[in-house]
Amino acid sequence: MECRAFKVDAFTDTPLKGNPAAVVLDCPELDRETMLAIAGELNLSETAFVWPEKDGFQVRFFTPGDEIPLCGHATVATFYLLWRLGLAAEGINKMFSKAGEIDVLIKDGRV
Repeated sequence: MECRAFKVDAFTDTPLKGNPAAVVLDCPELDRETMLAIAGELNLSETAFVWPEKDGFQVRFFTPGDEIPLCGHATVATFYLLWRLGLAAEGINKMFSKAGEIDVLIKDGRV
């Protein structure tokens, strides 16, 4: 299995500024304990694990110590990265998380 991990700064256009979050793609088969270990290894305040689901994206959020239902800056980082990679489209994108189904708007490359 090969996952892709990114560090993305939310709320900025300037490199190495903003609020960093880790985003891990392509690993829906990871269990909770492994996601928690990866979040601990990446050691940012939040790590988002994301994969495509029917009509949207499943996202799970972890701190280095626990899973949390939702994280604002990690959501922004995740959907900005998905947009940059051509995986999410301009307009409304569906996010499915422990906090429920959330509409995420991308407009002009901004989340």
